[in-house]
Amino acid sequence: MNANGVFFGKKILLITQSPDVLHTVKDSVEQHHASFFHAGSSKDGVGQAAAKNPDLIIYDDRMPLINGSHVLALIRRLRPSGKLLLLSRTHVPLRSIDASAQGASFTISNDSSEEQIYNAVKHCLAIASVPRIEQPV
Repeated sequence: MNANGVFFGKKILLITQSPDVLHTVKDSVEQHHASFFHAGSSKDGVGQAAAKNPDLIIYDDRMPLINGSHVLALIRRLRPSGKLLLLSRTHVPLRSIDASAQGASFTISNDSSEEQIYNAVKHCLAIASVPRIEQPV
């Protein structure tokens, strides 16, 4: 299956306030014919998750105001079988395990390269909705 096949027609929601993360993720997925939506706050992200029915939600856990664990729980309630990529602030294995237990399909550091984020997004779109904790190479 080629990359366009994985991305084609998919809806991807990114929840972040970071212009760098927004630019990196947007550039890595839009060129492959995916629909891209951005939420600049956790509250807006939860609302868009419910309204737009995305195939993948990418959540940057550096978002202020609402605890990341609380946001993951809200998204999981709205989209129990949805795929969720967590952009984590650390490479701490316990954080990845905690995120997986809360429903994240995959966890990657939010300072990852564009290629690593692209590969993580591609992986999340291709896998079944089974929680995973491995890191892309």
